[in-house]
Parts: sequence; C-alpha cells; structure tokens
Amino acid sequence: MGAQEFDFATGKVVDTAARQLMILSECEESCELVEAYARGNRYKFLGKTADLRQALEWVRKFKQGLFFLDADSKGVDALPLIKVLTEKAPLFKVILMSQTPTKALLSEGREAGAAGFLVKPLKIDVMEKTIKQIKPR
Repeated sequence: MGAQEFDFATGKVVDTAARQLMILSECEESCELVEAYARGNRYKFLGKTADLRQALEWVRKFKQGLFFLDADSKGVDALPLIKVLTEKAPLFKVILMSQTPTKALLSEGREAGAAGFLVKPLKIDVMEKTIKQIKPR
C-alpha cells in the first residue's frame, strides 16, 4: 500500500484521486488560472482543452475530480453535458463557469447537477471558496 495523505484538521485520510481537476474552456485566462490554482494547492492538474472529445476522454480515464466547464465554449452545450457527467461520471464534480451568467443558467445548471458556479473572469479567492463548498459523494 502506498503512502496516504492525512488531513490533521479533519482527522481523515485524503482521497488524493478526488484532488485532481481539469478544465474545458476556450478562454486561455481561465485555463491558466485553474492550472495555477491546481499546482499551488496540491491538486493534480489533468489538463486544459477546448475540445469536448479530449475532455470526455480524460473523464473516462481519470474517473473522478473537479471538472471546470465553460458554458461560453463554442460547440459545447453545457447543461446536457452536466447531466451526462452527473449520470456517467458521478465522481467528477462539475463547476460551471460563464462570463454572462443569468439566473436561468444558474438555476438550470444546479438542476442539471452542477456542484458550483463561477463568473468569469475568475478570481482565485472565489474559486477556492467554491471548491471548498463542494462535498465529495
């Protein structure tokens, strides 16, 4: 058995597989910020892509983690994708992002299964707060 990470604050062993994340976005600024957050907070950064097929391949391969999904990406219908991910990859928590958030998008995103919502341009402190509020299944 390999080494395990222990969280002294909670008294629990940390599931390191859950401490990984990826981003599907065309926005380079968002991608860079998510990657910087991952590397600075001991997350395994799985990758950044604007290609839906690549993102789904990573989901299939890595099985769990945080999936940052840009609702503004061309060719990606975010709400049905959230539903599919929630059903087929329930150990991936989806954080929906948008530069033009609406109450409808927020409401429909939560209904579809999004675990969090971020407004672009992203801010590290807001991203960190959102991530901490997400409970593992």
